[in-house]
Amino acid sequence: MRSFRRTQAPTGRQRIRSNAEPSDAYGYNASRIDQTTNTGRQMNRPAPSRHRTSWLNRFGLWLLLIVCSVSAFSVLRLSASARVRPLNSGSSAAYIHAQADYERVTNSYLRSSIWNRNKITVNATGLKETLQRQFPELSNIGVTLPLIGHRPIVYIEAAQPALVLAGSNGSYVVDSNGRVLLRSVDMPSLSARHLITVTDQSGLTLQVGHQALTTADVSFIQTVVAELSARHVSVSGATLPPSARELDISVAGQPYIVKFNLQDQTARQQAGTFLATQAELAKKSIVPTAYIDVRVGGRAYYK
Repeated sequence: MRSFRRTQAPTGRQRIRSNAEPSDAYGYNASRIDQTTNTGRQMNRPAPSRHRTSWLNRFGLWLLLIVCSVSAFSVLRLSASARVRPLNSGSSAAYIHAQADYERVTNSYLRSSIWNRNKITVNATGLKETLQRQFPELSNIGVTLPLIGHRPIVYIEAAQPALVLAGSNGSYVVDSNGRVLLRSVDMPSLSARHLITVTDQSGLTLQVGHQALTTADVSFIQTVVAELSARHVSVSGATLPPSARELDISVAGQPYIVKFNLQDQTARQQAGTFLATQAELAKKSIVPTAYIDVRVGGRAYYK
């Protein structure tokens, strides 16, 4: 006799899964796989050539260097046609040459070397020395290089002529520093400058561009002449005797000379002593026949 197990009937609605339905892999608990889906048309694009990019970079760099070099060369280029201008056009300096002469020597020096055609390598010191040798009357020379332009400017200043010094080899114009500028015959309008002529009796040989007197001696002579002229005493000439440190002044219209001491740099005091002595002798109607000596400070002797 068979016994039958009673099967429990389902108590609720149950979904019968068919074989056609997706498995649990597609359920909510499944892991999501992110994948970009390209639904458009795909084209094969070649990657840029690394060699071509490098060549273009090098070409651009070389082009930049060439442009910079050309610009620098243009800015630093210096013309061989300089302008020469007097530093002080209103002065009475001894410009014995025309401006064209100064420019000719300047331009010739600039053309003498390729290094002088560049603002960095130009030898401005050499240019000054060349002008100084060629034109000893120049006391100050300045070279200005333009920042943007190409034409250099040379400023010159001639020395102030102080006196005419007559030596053993002729008469020369001397500046305020005692330097020989040029021969007196080479200076135009020398008579219009009313320079005193000093005769050297020591046998000094004068040479252009060289020192003949000290600056102190030139200043002493000029001061004495100026002090006497201010009192309307005309000086006709001066002499430097062989004896050391003496200056003899000849007074116009008088038979005597006035002896000054160059060693003692008191030109105004010695000139004042002479003027006082001259006035005192005039009151007594005394006219010296040989000299009035004021070389000793505060005293005067006459003969």
